[in-house]
Amino acid sequence: MRNVLIMLITTWMFGCAEVDMNQVSSIMPNEKGFVFKTMTFTNYPENSSGAEKDRTDAMNIFVVANKLCLNGYEVLQRQVVARPPTLIGIDTLRDIYYHARCR
Repeated sequence: MRNVLIMLITTWMFGCAEVDMNQVSSIMPNEKGFVFKTMTFTNYPENSSGAEKDRTDAMNIFVVANKLCLNGYEVLQRQVVARPPTLIGIDTLRDIYYHARCR
């Protein structure tokens, strides 16, 4: 019974939901550009081209909304940091930091 409950909760939390990148992302301006932080999920894995497109689209939205880098920007580094495993054992979650410089 416990395993069924964990499976239902996991499916509810991660299996079918669309991730709202605005809710799990932030942008931190600095003197030369910005650092954009977002995260991976089981349905938005670290090395998925579709998930990466969603993350970079969200980054573009944050840049425009915050009126940063009016002449564009260049991502200098993509830094992936592992998050601790969840209470139900999911160990594939990551924070991703995009370090960018304004042009």
